Amino acid sequence: MSEGIVRFYGLPEGRFTAGQIADFQVASGPFWKKDSWQVHFLRVDDEARLYESMEKGGMFKSWHHILKIEQVGDHCVLNESIEFDAGFL
Repeated sequence: MSEGIVRFYGLPEGRFTAGQIADFQVASGPFWKKDSWQVHFLRVDDEARLYESMEKGGMFKSWHHILKIEQVGDHCVLNESIEFDAGFL
């Protein structure tokens, strides 16, 4: 989905689980500067197709992220909620 727009470096192997903390780097164009990023997975619910995380990195002080995928007829809809604290920005 983000191929060519965002690059990830050092992502952990396998599936994420609730309680897991992942530290990695993220780079986005046009100059592809790597920023440290940390994700604390609060909820990972495969049955509900939902995950919730608290993240920090880049220019954001914190980032609360909820992502849910819902089946609608013969296709899926991605619902995403992001609340961020930009710090002094």
